Order: sequence, then structure tokens, then C-alpha cells
Amino acid sequence: MTTTYNTHTICIDVKVHDVTQLYDAACLRYREENTEADRDEVCDMLGDGPPGYVDVTACLIMLLDPGTLPGCTILESRSAT
Repeated sequence: MTTTYNTHTICIDVKVHDVTQLYDAACLRYREENTEADRDEVCDMLGDGPPGYVDVTACLIMLLDPGTLPGCTILESRSAT
């Protein structure tokens, strides 16, 4: 018997009202997952941080994409403004 697996798309609309909080949370998560990361690596991934450039898309993906999901394969993470 062959099992058929379905692909599902989940959309979450997010309004960012505090870029600093978002950036700080994303940096914390990144450093938890990449314990050897230095500041340059974090900046390459997420931006320099407020008041400079913040890659909001990268921050959102860092926080909302769990990396693994039991029983699933995450095919893609993307963000649009």
C-alpha cells in the first residue's frame, strides 16, 4: 500500500511594531542555535541591528521557522512585505 502525503501551505500575517525587540529575540535564538557564532556572523545573518540595518525577513524566519517539525519536512521558508 502506498501512502500519499499532501503538501500544505501555512500563511501568518505579521505586523512588526518594535524592530528592536524582534532583532533582539532573533539574535538570542540565533546564538542559542549557533553557540560559536560571533557578532560578525550574527550581523551577516540578521543585520547590524538598530539603529542600523535590520533584516526583518531574516529575523521573522529565524523566530517562526522551527527548523524541524515532527512528522514533517519543511520545504521552504519565505517572507514578503
